Amino acid sequence: SEKMDMTYIVTKNTDVYTGSQLNKNHILLVVHGLEDIETTDVEIQNIDGFTIKGDIIKSDVELDLALVRTREDLPNKENKIVKPEKYEEVFTIGHPLQFEYIVSRGYLSSPFEFDNRTLAQLEVYKGNSGGAVYNSNGDIIGLVHGKRKDTEIAVIESYEDIKYFLKGENIYE
Repeated sequence: SEKMDMTYIVTKNTDVYTGSQLNKNHILLVVHGLEDIETTDVEIQNIDGFTIKGDIIKSDVELDLALVRTREDLPNKENKIVKPEKYEEVFTIGHPLQFEYIVSRGYLSSPFEFDNRTLAQLEVYKGNSGGAVYNSNGDIIGLVHGKRKDTEIAVIESYEDIKYFLKGENIYE
């Protein structure tokens, strides 16, 4: 699918992350696991094996977000980021546990927010972190942060935090 083509494996040293394409030169991912970065170099690969290099140009440990700028254009178009609706159907595409891409479907939960993050009934695993969470229109409503311990409740980086993080980056020129 088009969204699977816009989900990337981002590799830093030997660590593997899921990243989500925003436009032809930017990938958004979570920063947990990247806190001790000594270099900004990353390798980016999609499901078809398309591989390029990139650089982490911005990160915020408190918001748990990182932005990668690719050194070449990515082959796909933009992903729009929109505010989620309560109880909305959602899906995510990730690269958990070193497997091929896995698609999980679910819906936004109530209570809607927890610790300024959005909650969803959505199956996620270690390695899903950083994968976009899409609504049924294919728009990004957040990024997988993780899951609540001993539950099937996914914790999603909020729309508000992502918009704040990207402010001034001219992602959608």
